[in-house]
Amino acid sequence: MNVVIVTATVDDADVIVRLVRELAEDGGGTARVDAAYVGRYLGFPGRTVLLARAAAEPPAAANDWVGLLAYSLDPNLYHAADGCLIEDLYVVPSWRGRGVGRALVAHVIAEAERHGCAEVSVSTGRDNRAALSLYRGMGLDEEYVLLEKHFPNA
Repeated sequence: MNVVIVTATVDDADVIVRLVRELAEDGGGTARVDAAYVGRYLGFPGRTVLLARAAAEPPAAANDWVGLLAYSLDPNLYHAADGCLIEDLYVVPSWRGRGVGRALVAHVIAEAERHGCAEVSVSTGRDNRAALSLYRGMGLDEEYVLLEKHFPNA
C-alpha cells in the first residue's frame, strides 16, 4: 500500500480533531481536543502532526485521511541532543494492516535521524499487541517504564 504522508497545518485542524477523537474513542475514552488547541499545539516549537492518505486517492474530504502521527522534538540534557517522542499514532480501523502505521513511523524515524536526534521514544499500553509489534518491528526496544499521574480537570 502506497500512502502519501503530509505535514499538517492549522488548515487541517478539523481532520486532526476527528482523528484524535477517534483515537480516544478506540481506547474507550474521550478527547476534548478542538481546532483552537490544534493551532496551539502546532504553534509550539518542535511539534508536528503527520497525516496519511492512500496514494491512489486524492483527498476530497476530511474523511479521506486514514492516519495520524503526532510527535515532538525536544532538547535532552542527558544526550546533549534532541530526542523525538511519538505522542499519538492512529490508523482508522478499516485501514489497519495495510502499512499506514509503518509508513508514518518510518517517516518520523527518518526525520529524527535527519534532525540529529539521539533517540526516538514512544509509549503504548502494555496490552496493545499490534502497537508493540509495529514499534518493535521498526527497531524500537523496551527500555523504560512510563509512569503517569492524571488530573481530573485535564
